[in-house]
Amino acid sequence: LLNGNKKASYAVFIGENKVPGIVTASDDGKDLSIKFIPIWSEIKVGDEVVTSGMDNIFYEGLKVGRITEINKQPQMKVARLKPYANVLKKKYFYVYKENKPIKIDEKKENETTNK
Repeated sequence: LLNGNKKASYAVFIGENKVPGIVTASDDGKDLSIKFIPIWSEIKVGDEVVTSGMDNIFYEGLKVGRITEINKQPQMKVARLKPYANVLKKKYFYVYKENKPIKIDEKKENETTNK
């Protein structure tokens, strides 16, 4: 449920080399962003992203998604991430209906039980 929340972030590892980064909500709200990726790190589109466990929010190894885009900035890399789970998209709806008690006419009830 943290995915997509602008106030929430958590630590991840990218790819086989376990490159560190921090997942946050993207500006458009569709995908996620990974910020604070070291500029010298070697990551590529298609790399799998998993939780790192370094922030004590999640344990290490939960699959988050795959890298779809990488942008190089002056002091870090920022990657776009397509999450495996789309928790913000509602899949099921439950409808609750109030059941009103049925009034039973006592006279009719006694007639049917006395026969």
